[in-house]
Amino acid sequence: MKILLLKALKSWILSKYGETAWKNVATAAGIGVQEFNNQDYHINTDRLQRFLSIIHEILDISEIDFKNGFVTYWLTDFSPLLYQTYLQKCHSSKELLINIINTNNMLCEVLPNSLISRIDVRETSTHSLSLVYAHEKALVDIIAILRSAAKVYNDQFSVRKINQNSTEIRF
Repeated sequence: MKILLLKALKSWILSKYGETAWKNVATAAGIGVQEFNNQDYHINTDRLQRFLSIIHEILDISEIDFKNGFVTYWLTDFSPLLYQTYLQKCHSSKELLINIINTNNMLCEVLPNSLISRIDVRETSTHSLSLVYAHEKALVDIIAILRSAAKVYNDQFSVRKINQNSTEIRF
């Protein structure tokens, strides 16, 4: 999943700041522009954290502007492309939702931000998930994803709100 994040960061930097900025960031982080173009590129957690910690300095923007700008790009430009891939690879609404939540959680883990928050998901049976989230907005997003997915996969779901921050979804 780290390479996915790097590809999104590269795309965001190229689109917003240009190729010179991307080369400067990649070089300063020790990622290497040529090596990154290799599809088998692997980055360990320490190198990823170094990369994330210097981007705003190299781009000469605040850390908050970096996080908000990138996460906005992720939500509006990158994740729709990613979800298209997930739609093709997954076989059910449940599988799609788990993939999307795991990707969301990875972004929250490596780049904490104010725009999206972690969702804890637990499979309680083969036909149900338990979700815990910090903000009720997450439930609105989850239902929107499930409604679209249910049309694609021709499956059904039901949502039972347990409390303000948790929900059970049955498939």
